[in-house]
Amino acid sequence: MDTESPGLRPDDPEITPDDAERWIEAHRVRSVHARLEDLTGLEHPKRAVQALAWGLAHPDELRAAGGSVPPAVLLTGPVGCGKTSLARALAGTVAPRVVFIELTASELTPARVAALTRYAQTLDQPLVIFIDELSWLGMDRSDRRHDPESRAVLYAVLSAISGLRDPGHAPVLWLGATSDADSLDPALTRPGRFGHVIEVRAPDAPTRQAHLERLLATRRTAGPIDLGPIVEMTAGSSFASLDQLVDDGLALALADADATNDLGRGDGPAASTPGAVDARHLAEAALARGHTSAARERSADELWRAAAHEAGHAIAAAMALSIGAVRAVTVASRVVDHSGGHTTIGEPCDESAERSLTESELRAHATVALASVIAERLLLGEASTGAADDVRRAAQLLMERLDSGVDEAWPVAWPAWLDLGPAMADRRAAVLWSSMERCQAAAEAMLEAHRSGLERFAHHLLRAGHLAGPELRQALLDALAADGPEGALRVVA
Repeated sequence: MDTESPGLRPDDPEITPDDAERWIEAHRVRSVHARLEDLTGLEHPKRAVQALAWGLAHPDELRAAGGSVPPAVLLTGPVGCGKTSLARALAGTVAPRVVFIELTASELTPARVAALTRYAQTLDQPLVIFIDELSWLGMDRSDRRHDPESRAVLYAVLSAISGLRDPGHAPVLWLGATSDADSLDPALTRPGRFGHVIEVRAPDAPTRQAHLERLLATRRTAGPIDLGPIVEMTAGSSFASLDQLVDDGLALALADADATNDLGRGDGPAASTPGAVDARHLAEAALARGHTSAARERSADELWRAAAHEAGHAIAAAMALSIGAVRAVTVASRVVDHSGGHTTIGEPCDESAERSLTESELRAHATVALASVIAERLLLGEASTGAADDVRRAAQLLMERLDSGVDEAWPVAWPAWLDLGPAMADRRAAVLWSSMERCQAAAEAMLEAHRSGLERFAHHLLRAGHLAGPELRQALLDALAADGPEGALRVVA
């Protein structure tokens, strides 16, 4: 697909109507053969995208039932695990009822965002705008503070998302994809923006088996292949990695056939299937790509650490925000080097997507992020590097307090990209450090006061694997009651 129209540069401040039309048409997807039902695995994200597809194809029925298509959805997950495939399968599923535009975040300028907005307003059918590599656009302001142009694009997109939310008009869905959701600016991931998240994980064992079988069905093979060992070796691999592994195995098979003069000949021991792939070729390709002979599952100690980590988030969120803010908690047996759990916490402004976060709300969420570090120290004696992302998340939230001017110690809204000079930069860093210490102290006070409940909840989570709904609520209530009366659930750091 073309990404640039003649005579149109990414930094053009203005776009003529003709240029805008050519650029949009160059990115409009008109023919996609893949449909959601054609994708291997991805059952949970596929179900979520199927719901989006139905709503886009039947907006009137959805509206009559009291629902609506979300203004923006974020696909997250490791590189090569199917995010772009999901987006394109969505396009194939809803075509031709829905217009689908595909682009990358680095192509956007404020003028192009404005052109997309005007284009959407002219349509009488639903529109999906798929933005791949969204992290380029929405990188946290602390990482792009010297780049005012990228901030201008970000604000243009946020404004467009809000401006196109017209109940009387055909729905517009902004669909983003990123492999680094933690680096996104919190302003981009609030409810009502890209706060609706669909996680696309690395394929599990049955999905890897099915994907390898589908790939090998189109290659020459030396008879049936036992894929069990290959599936074990490739735990944690992406679809893209499996594609490359099969291609590498085919290349090895062809090289072997060429070395024995069997390639393309009608004689020799492999005359019936010259250059055919077998289990040995796939195993060699897997080993060459760094896979071991078997994937190591997490040990009991590692699973307990993951449970303690997530329990810290859950207990702190129940106290600093509310029990209802904790939506789901998961700890799963996964291969080493992949996340062992996840806690889903609703934003305090879910009931009003456009409401800004207050100083205390930002601080409370930062406290919840740091609670994983405290929980690991309390239940295991020391924290692990697995909490590094949580520390970074807390710093991002507190940085937003500073940039927005709501922090009492930094009461002026300074643009994040503005060069403050050494003295002011040092003062800003000192304020941030002080805020981090206050949030850590608050997390320590909460979890030390409920240490028995924290441990009880972690054991419950480890046994269940996943907690949500009434079971999660009761588990949190039991944990908070384990150390005495529940009392007030709100803590101000």
